Amino acid sequence: MLVVITIIALVVALILPAVKKAKEVARSAMCQSNERQLYLAIASYAGDFREIVPPAYTYGCSSFAADSQWQIWSGLIKPFVPGVDSDPGFAGFYDNFQGGQLGPPPPTIRTVMHCPSELPHGGGVYRQGNKTWVYGNIREDYAPNILRSGRAGTVGGCGTYAYGGFTNFYSLKVHSYVGREQVYKGGPSDVFLLADGTYIDIGPSYAYSNPSTAGFHYRHFQRSTLNLVFFDGHTAVQDYPVPDNGYLVDSSHYDMPYEWPW
Repeated sequence: MLVVITIIALVVALILPAVKKAKEVARSAMCQSNERQLYLAIASYAGDFREIVPPAYTYGCSSFAADSQWQIWSGLIKPFVPGVDSDPGFAGFYDNFQGGQLGPPPPTIRTVMHCPSELPHGGGVYRQGNKTWVYGNIREDYAPNILRSGRAGTVGGCGTYAYGGFTNFYSLKVHSYVGREQVYKGGPSDVFLLADGTYIDIGPSYAYSNPSTAGFHYRHFQRSTLNLVFFDGHTAVQDYPVPDNGYLVDSSHYDMPYEWPW
């Protein structure tokens, strides 16, 4: 009997890691599917708005701002994403606060904005591993490439950010807000549009991020990989770390496309 129990225990010990890995493979695949659907929504947005990638976020002084001075990319593409209204707290706004108060609790129904590898979060429930109100309350689990979306407007006025700029969805040409030279144009299969993230956008200085800060979120396979969707629509799994656009090497160009996959 002891021998049989020992053998069963050994078999279980061997099987459980495989089952756990299989589950994570499925979650990662579903996460990629979500990003692909969001890609299609962004493409639809670009088709209706001068072929421009939706800005990571906008302020009231921007012509892109619709009904909020703090509207983010997910709110701009909301009409093209079915089912997002099942999350009562999803509104596509900067910090998901409502009237200065924490928004609704995590949704019981997950949408394409939520990665299955991420525990439900929202309201007073912070993102796993994150205790700061800014990043912990962002309900969306994906974020765009800031160098290919940009930030339209600034706090308290109509100034501009150096990050990226208005980007043509098809040619990938960037019109810098501050006149920066676009050193690297890249092609649709070389430049990522959206990725696993913790914040509303992803910049090159956050390439080595962790869940407690803004940037990429290596949320798959024991925090070793993340998913990206590129401008041609294909998805890919990227091991840690994603190259940082030369940010640490040449700070004079960190805020414009400089190298793959930016």
